[in-house]
Amino acid sequence: MHVRRLQLAMVMMAVAGLTMTGNVAANQVLNDGQLSWTWAYLAFACTLTGMWVAVISQPASPSGERMPWLPHRAYRRQLLTSVARMETVGVSTSSVYVLRSRQVYVDLALCPRPQQDIAGDTGVVSRDQARRLRRASLREFIDQGGPGHVFAVIGRPGSGKTTLLRHEAMAMCQSRWGWRTQLPVLLYLRDHTKELLSEEPADLPDIAVAASWLHKMIPAWWLARQLDRRNCVVLFDGLDEIADEDHRKRLVFWVSKQIARYPKSTFVITSRPYGYLSNPLPSAEVLQVQRFTADQISQFLHRWYHAVEHRARHDPEAGHSPESAEDIRRMSEEKAEDLLTRLRRQPALCDLAANPLLLTMIANVHYYRGALPGTRATLYAEMCDSLLHRRLEVRNLTDLTGLDGPRKAIVIEYLALHMMGAHVQSIAADEARSAIREPLKAVCEEGAVSPDLFLAEICKTGVLVERERGVYAFAHLTLQEFLAAALIREQPDRQALLVDNVDNPWWRETTLLWAADADATVLIETCLATGTIRALTLAFDCAGNNPRQIQPATRARLNQILTGEDSRPDHQRLVAAVIAARTLREVIWLDDTTAVCANPVTRELWDRFAQHERTHGWHPPTQTAPGFAVGVLADDARRFVSWLNGLFDDGTSYRLLVPAEVTHTNIKLIPSATIHTLWIKDKRALRLHQPESVTWPYAPTMEQLTRFPGAILDHGHLFIRIIQTGVTLADLRRSLTYTHILLTEHPHTPLRQFLLAIDIVENLSRSSDRTLNSDYFRIHARIGALKLDRAPARDLAGAFDQEQSRERVLGLARALAQDLSRDLDLALLLALDRTFDLDHALDLALDRTLHRAIGPDRVLALDRILDRILEQEYVLDEGPALDADPDLFLDLSLGLKPDRAYARAIARAFGPSQQFRSGRKHLAMTVACGVLRRWACTRRSGKSFADSLTDLLCSSFPAMARAAEDPASELRDTLERLSPQCRADPHLALLIENAQRLIDPLLNRSVPLNRGVLISAGTALLAGLAILRTLPGEQKPAERLARVLGTLIVLAEDQDPRPPNEILLLAPVS
Repeated sequence: MHVRRLQLAMVMMAVAGLTMTGNVAANQVLNDGQLSWTWAYLAFACTLTGMWVAVISQPASPSGERMPWLPHRAYRRQLLTSVARMETVGVSTSSVYVLRSRQVYVDLALCPRPQQDIAGDTGVVSRDQARRLRRASLREFIDQGGPGHVFAVIGRPGSGKTTLLRHEAMAMCQSRWGWRTQLPVLLYLRDHTKELLSEEPADLPDIAVAASWLHKMIPAWWLARQLDRRNCVVLFDGLDEIADEDHRKRLVFWVSKQIARYPKSTFVITSRPYGYLSNPLPSAEVLQVQRFTADQISQFLHRWYHAVEHRARHDPEAGHSPESAEDIRRMSEEKAEDLLTRLRRQPALCDLAANPLLLTMIANVHYYRGALPGTRATLYAEMCDSLLHRRLEVRNLTDLTGLDGPRKAIVIEYLALHMMGAHVQSIAADEARSAIREPLKAVCEEGAVSPDLFLAEICKTGVLVERERGVYAFAHLTLQEFLAAALIREQPDRQALLVDNVDNPWWRETTLLWAADADATVLIETCLATGTIRALTLAFDCAGNNPRQIQPATRARLNQILTGEDSRPDHQRLVAAVIAARTLREVIWLDDTTAVCANPVTRELWDRFAQHERTHGWHPPTQTAPGFAVGVLADDARRFVSWLNGLFDDGTSYRLLVPAEVTHTNIKLIPSATIHTLWIKDKRALRLHQPESVTWPYAPTMEQLTRFPGAILDHGHLFIRIIQTGVTLADLRRSLTYTHILLTEHPHTPLRQFLLAIDIVENLSRSSDRTLNSDYFRIHARIGALKLDRAPARDLAGAFDQEQSRERVLGLARALAQDLSRDLDLALLLALDRTFDLDHALDLALDRTLHRAIGPDRVLALDRILDRILEQEYVLDEGPALDADPDLFLDLSLGLKPDRAYARAIARAFGPSQQFRSGRKHLAMTVACGVLRRWACTRRSGKSFADSLTDLLCSSFPAMARAAEDPASELRDTLERLSPQCRADPHLALLIENAQRLIDPLLNRSVPLNRGVLISAGTALLAGLAILRTLPGEQKPAERLARVLGTLIVLAEDQDPRPPNEILLLAPVS
């Protein structure tokens, strides 16, 4: 104590002397503005003397050793040097370059867990736990815990515990605030076993300064003072690596003592579950290391490849010339993406890649071998080799068995096969000892290694874990299956185990791993003889897994099953079930209880569904592109899942994903799920999930939007003619026949073509030179003409393009109609010449067509009802051939204009037969066109009809960005929610209802998709939007109609059809 006081006094005197010397020197050096060299030399000498005094006054350790000039900086520099490089242990194909931690480190996530829950640690919490528990980094827990907090970080072998502590120490050493930050004290417990287990172990400062990286550069008393005075972070690594349980108890007692001795410091200790549960720290908060997510896997691989490429391209010994940073970035991204693609294609590897150590192994193998091994079995063999002995060798850990890697492998293979035979993933200690007792005798002298010792040592490797006290399990079921397959391959007499279990899903992966390097002929023949879905699926999987050998005859039998022409329903169902099982068998685990299929529904599986649908009268779309089924609508998704679940007799079933699953980070392990929209089940409704950067499939472009008015006019110009009909019975009958031809005749039949030509003539006859240049007559005359593939039609179109005179255009139109009249199969028209009255000829043709279509009695009934419509006297009991229509009576009794009543009468004119949908289409188009024409006229904007429709569509464009994924359901919902103000309008509900009934059969595939019907429904919704524009406060129904209209515009597009991107991704029902 006296020595320290004297040292402090000397330092204070030195500082005071330096201060006084500086003041005097400044005064004398610049005395009278002149430099005095004498006083300058004197000041310099005094300064050097003061510095020397300060140096020799630095405190010394009891042994007389001097500390560095800046002990904090020296300590941090030494620690930083020791942790700056990435630790790579136990990787058989290892990197030739030692990478820096900051180049590749990806921060691990920790989750607080009750101590009793870590026994079965998987590193993945369920969705329910994720909502309850906090997931954060170690730094966040340390900051929030405060001084005196103790954390136990628990994780499986290879989960990154050591790397986590090293990175935390490095981060604290690199802090800009230097001495103000927490001081890290890093201790690898395995390196200090002898000192810690001595009779009277030293305290933490003495143990810490003896670490190899510090070389006793800092005295223990200095570190003790830091622990006493400031918040240090003490990092203990590897509690579980102390093999003997009694020794581990003594170590835990020592750690507890240090925690009590230094209450101002934070303590963090890492361990595997089995090493901690038997001797827990009573005051510690348990943090479970979480497995890598899909984002973390991608982030690690991109960093790892960039670091390796950077070192390789700047290594003169490697023969590479230095390359630009952009070239290195490009090459590293290509290789990282290549490995990620390979991992995503093999979901079993994705599951392994969630472990940082195994991911590093996979990356090394991929980089230095140029690819992953040809089979999963080869990769698993390398991983087991690394875990069983290479990591121990590199860490210089003691293996008390004295067995090398191959001998350990033989014994553990027997345990794996025993557990496979017992159909268990965990095994009691007594049973495990019994299973390995004889194999141990075969690899070493009897009694040299006890089963208990062997199990304890294997648990150190990470291949085997002690899930709870006295219960063992393999770290991953894949390792158990691989080791069992390896023993069967080494002992062919055990092949009967696989042959006898071809219908048992428990043995499936073991069989596939065995078949990868075996003659699978006998096994496949057994599968074919069994004939079940599971057995046949296994046969195809074995054949597709590139086995070492299959006899040609056996391979031919397999091919015949898929390509044969057996049309029996039972056979087709069996083949579909096999394809489904193969397509959907691989899964990605989101948490302990939730898995999703790794592959979406493929075109091959969809084609089987479509074939079944067509035999039952449905009209599903035909898939043309290879790969996954796209362009799936909501009703398609519903029916597909129902069909799929009906294929299996063993209870196997699948479902659509839910919102929480498609937003889970691990969904990114499925590449197609990030570049397509997915159908999901949101409560009771189906909804389309849109990942980031994926185009919404039903959002129309502005070009599609501006083309839709032309489609309306092209498709509906005859309907517009109908609503412009005069008020005579002959005019109504003529429009009725127009309607019949429009709905029933093919566009290229002679009568339909003649009707189009006459329509052009009549429009031109009514026009003037001014109106001839308007959009309506020009567009529709030209469109009508272009539909007629003959010389007069082309002449007429050219005349419009050249803006020739009205007389010239009208003459060409009459010539076209006259030319077409010769094609009609009507006796009166065959005798026509150029002087014949075309209008009279049209009346004859229409009258004969109407009588031929519905019969003379029905024509008379229609004449009576149409006449009553004109006289506003339509009654319910009129016309026994027609159904009563109370809506029509209500419309007329309210004194409304007859366009709606007339449209309903025509819609019912053809009865509830196959023409019913055509009648509804006519009803929707007639009412919609009437509403739109009146709306355009009331605007008085001076714009053409087409431009007015375009303006109306453009005003609704923002709402169409999220166009309805299920239009029929959206319209039903809109109808239910209409306000009284909306229902008071005589047309709005009718328009919405007719649009919904028109698209229902199209979208549920009961009829083929029809562009004309989609345009009719879209026209009705556009008319509904026009009505809503006149009603105050009806923004929400207007947005709903706009969303549905956007979808219909996209579905009806023929010039630039949408690229479909809706797929089906399913999840097995557990």
